[in-house]
Amino acid sequence: MCEPFSDYRGWLSSSWLQQQDLWLDVLPAEVALPRRYCCRYVKIEVKAVSRKFRLRFDSLLLDTVTSAPEQCPPCESADAELQAIDRVSVLTLKNCMQEVFEDGPKRDRRLWLGDLRLQALVNDVTFARHDLVRRCLYLFAGHTRADGMVSANVFVKPQTIADDTFLFDYSLFFVDVLYNYLQSAEDLATARELWPVARRQLELAFTRLDDSGIVRDSDDWWVFIDWQESLNKQAAAQGVLIYCLQRGLWLAERFEPQLVAAYRAQLRRLKTAAQMQLWDDAQGYFISGEARQVSWASQIWLVLAEVGHPEQRLAVMQRLLSHPPAIAMNTPYLRHHFIAALLQCGLREQAVKEIKAYWGKWCAMARTPSGKCLIRSILNFLRMVASLSIATAMHGAVPRPGLSACTVCNN
Repeated sequence: MCEPFSDYRGWLSSSWLQQQDLWLDVLPAEVALPRRYCCRYVKIEVKAVSRKFRLRFDSLLLDTVTSAPEQCPPCESADAELQAIDRVSVLTLKNCMQEVFEDGPKRDRRLWLGDLRLQALVNDVTFARHDLVRRCLYLFAGHTRADGMVSANVFVKPQTIADDTFLFDYSLFFVDVLYNYLQSAEDLATARELWPVARRQLELAFTRLDDSGIVRDSDDWWVFIDWQESLNKQAAAQGVLIYCLQRGLWLAERFEPQLVAAYRAQLRRLKTAAQMQLWDDAQGYFISGEARQVSWASQIWLVLAEVGHPEQRLAVMQRLLSHPPAIAMNTPYLRHHFIAALLQCGLREQAVKEIKAYWGKWCAMARTPSGKCLIRSILNFLRMVASLSIATAMHGAVPRPGLSACTVCNN
């Protein structure tokens, strides 16, 4: 709105910018713009017109498109700020629900597994379009690499193809999405059919373990965790593997019981290795990589993976707040997992405070012309704060008490 697109010098292609040039030779006319737009404001510039006439718009209409239903259960919180965050969250998720759960309705309209995981959790307690989650699971399962690894994202137009990006953590999250889908939709037939794909993600992840049970750190793999160039991701990757193996164990108990004993043994091995090799008692933190780096991401994911005893994990989260590591959180995606870890450790009041401090600011910005981001997925947190009896998602090795999903859409 305020900056000319001609000045854009970003590393992403400028083709995603929402700009349309039209030449109208005959007026009056009914004009339909060919592209999809996601906007709060529309700026129209008339570059040239006959001196004998003026240009007038009789009617401006937006055809809003979504696969979400019109209504969803209301937010149960009495807190006005949380209600405001909830409204923006629901609208943003609704915009992202098209033929698949899109990463963003404006630019990156792909289906990303990491985004799907959080969007599906929010969908569970809002629109309940479990069929859309099911479709996304099948798209990932049907477009794997030759060795069976699930791609990090899928293009759905003009035809469905998997991207050539493969991420250690995202492929494992297929297990978690399937787990949560079965919990929410109670669709045993689909979960049973997709279980071999989920099992394969665990098998591939196990090949990255060294003899002691720690994920190998090297330059020949890619794991996301957070957009943080200086972040060593070994410890966080260990946490993701343990976290997803816990859900894989639950699925194996239902679909392949002969694997249960091996999975339990592997889970004990991974947790023991993490506690023995990644815990630094002097610092009171988990470390990562040869340089023994201390980061927010490492603490968050190993807490979510339930490494160590509950008192140790609680102390880690409290220490993060009082003595924050230099390697901080960069994305709302990782901040979601920070909130989830707080909740898992029983720090609900602090979790609500962090939600307001971070996503509340985004909502305040969105009420002004300078606001550039919409919030996608804080909804589970808000509804859980109102009532812990609302079933949302499990973030631990206990039956689902209800936890979370949050990220920010900047597309």
